[in-house]
Amino acid sequence: MARTRRIKRKELLAPDEFVSFSRQAATYLNENRNTVIMAAGGALVLLVAVVAFQAINSSRETSAAIAYQAGVSMMTDKQYNEAAAAFDDVVTRYGGTSHGVLARLQLGHALLQADRAQEAVEAYESFLGAGPPADYLRQLAQTRLAGAQAVQGDAAAAQTSFAAAAAEGGIFAADALLGEAQAAEAQGDTTTARRLYLRFLEEYPGSSRRPVVTARLVELGGAPSTASKAPAADNASS
Repeated sequence: MARTRRIKRKELLAPDEFVSFSRQAATYLNENRNTVIMAAGGALVLLVAVVAFQAINSSRETSAAIAYQAGVSMMTDKQYNEAAAAFDDVVTRYGGTSHGVLARLQLGHALLQADRAQEAVEAYESFLGAGPPADYLRQLAQTRLAGAQAVQGDAAAAQTSFAAAAAEGGIFAADALLGEAQAAEAQGDTTTARRLYLRFLEEYPGSSRRPVVTARLVELGGAPSTASKAPAADNASS
């Protein structure tokens, strides 16, 4: 049978640890009241600052979203110059928000549609330089950048940008590959153009643009491939 330990009188008279700690805390508070009050006040100020920052940030994001949507509506109405001004304003005023980032990309689209290719190139390069938040947005920007460069008559730069976009392998790969082939053809590089057109037919056999690409390939002295491959997703516009 386990023996019961007897509590010694000395132990009964010893101060309880919790009581001792409480007394020490009270003594410290009395002796350092100003310091404690200042520390508590500092924590409160920090908390208020954090809450205020979150509220301001949320408010800025909301304002950016409203301004961004106004630009999108102008694009829908084909008011491209007005849309460009609206997106530029979003970039300037709300550049740190998610809509501010997207506005930089949309600015390029609006400028390109407004026949302001050089400014569009600069907008796309700025978007790419800032680091797109998603791979598909980077690929889209590269593809549109290439289109703007082609409009400028810089086929070599356009081919480089289209090639970079095609290498991504994302949803705009078909557009980019076809653009790369067209840019090569525009430079008189028929060998590369034929190779790229043939690659397009092989990789995107279900494309609605297959007849047009086949015709270009034949005209350049090439022959469509008879290789049988599983249809790949073609997100290029019809």
